[in-house]
Amino acid sequence: MAASTTVLDYRRTDARRQTLENPYWFTSGLVSMVDAEDKAAVLISFPTAGLITLVHAVFVQVVTIGAGGTPVCDIGYGTLATDDITTAGACTATDSDNFMPSAGATWTTAGYYPAGAGDWKTDSLNVWTAAAAMIVGKATDVPFIGAWYTDVGTPTQGAFRVHLLLSVLPGTRV
Repeated sequence: MAASTTVLDYRRTDARRQTLENPYWFTSGLVSMVDAEDKAAVLISFPTAGLITLVHAVFVQVVTIGAGGTPVCDIGYGTLATDDITTAGACTATDSDNFMPSAGATWTTAGYYPAGAGDWKTDSLNVWTAAAAMIVGKATDVPFIGAWYTDVGTPTQGAFRVHLLLSVLPGTRV
């Protein structure tokens, strides 16, 4: 799946630095379901060439319940031409449901939902693979983790964030 989609930028520039080598929790910005409809919400990007980041856990937190339609949202990954791409820029979806297919969360009920299915869950139980849980940073074709939100209907409310347990593979830090 390599479809180009308009971008909404939800990255947090205040949460870019890791001070310890051990896993750390990353929390995305609050994603509005109304604004994100039919767009890719970029949650975190990986622009440092050669830096390998491992994804250990994925949780979606539905903060404000979705209403006004039937929410569908996949959590996966894609690429940006450069890390300078922001809201209204373009991205390419690589595997838009890698970390969590939409059915993994109840978008109309507030709460925390762990990734219980998807390529990442299957592969990380056995062997971490580059496609599923190892993100190799790049300066161009920058990998990112994002949310692809659509709605059958017109959303009138709803907001969520994504929590990721990440670590940098030792020896890849630049």
